[in-house]
Amino acid sequence: MTAPYTLRQVAAVLDTLASAERRVARVLLDAPDEATRRSVTDLARAAATSEATVVRMCKKAGFEGYQDLKTRLLRDLAGAPIPDGGEVDPDDGVRIVVRKMFAAATASLYETATLLEPTLLLRAVEAVERASEVTLFGVGTSAYVALDAMRRLMRIGIPVNVETSGVDQAVRASLLPQSALVIAVSSGGASRDTVAATRQARERGATVLAVTHAPSSPLARLAHVVLPAAARESAFGTEAMAARLTLLAVLDALFVLVAMRRHETATDNLGRITTALRGTHIEVE
Repeated sequence: MTAPYTLRQVAAVLDTLASAERRVARVLLDAPDEATRRSVTDLARAAATSEATVVRMCKKAGFEGYQDLKTRLLRDLAGAPIPDGGEVDPDDGVRIVVRKMFAAATASLYETATLLEPTLLLRAVEAVERASEVTLFGVGTSAYVALDAMRRLMRIGIPVNVETSGVDQAVRASLLPQSALVIAVSSGGASRDTVAATRQARERGATVLAVTHAPSSPLARLAHVVLPAAARESAFGTEAMAARLTLLAVLDALFVLVAMRRHETATDNLGRITTALRGTHIEVE
């Protein structure tokens, strides 16, 4: 079975923690069920440190504090377990490889659904609705995710564009008005070009929404709203598909919620697109 995402989020920052903070993380990782019953004072005592250190560790792992971490962990442990296909082995046959890849995708999508707080999604929807224009940033594999989101938002009447190279991102960021929204897509949240352009956009007063697998990354720290996605690493890269799927799913959820708010306009636009493409060999995707 796949480990609760909250615990893997803590484990992911272990190497960046100070010694006392690492003790707190170890207590959580070694006994997660017991951790959900502990107060911040109890956890600090078990780790032989202070309450402030507990809170500091939680924030470094991407949580608002210990209560936020505990709430998320409780939700993880209460949820139905999702089978984990495990690592792909060089001796695995085709059927086994496919099963493991699809199991990884299923687990990552489920975990992403538990991470997406309704309040965060609503803030993201409101940011899209307030914006005079929306610009998506994404490079590498994140560029394909950003392009997909741009096409979908465009079809429901959102003024939107996308930049997928470092130079174009920098140029666009330098020209954005304060009323603009930047949706920055980055799996690791540390892409140099995307982070630099996003920082420039924020300095100009634009609103920033980050979609990332790394909620404590440099990109996330620049954002007004962070929509997190779950992903895991694998020696054979079999999680790559799952990682892309979770980013796409987050942006798809945002698209659907925006479309619902703009139901009449969205329906009219989609109808006109269908009419315009009727009789051609172009399919509406």
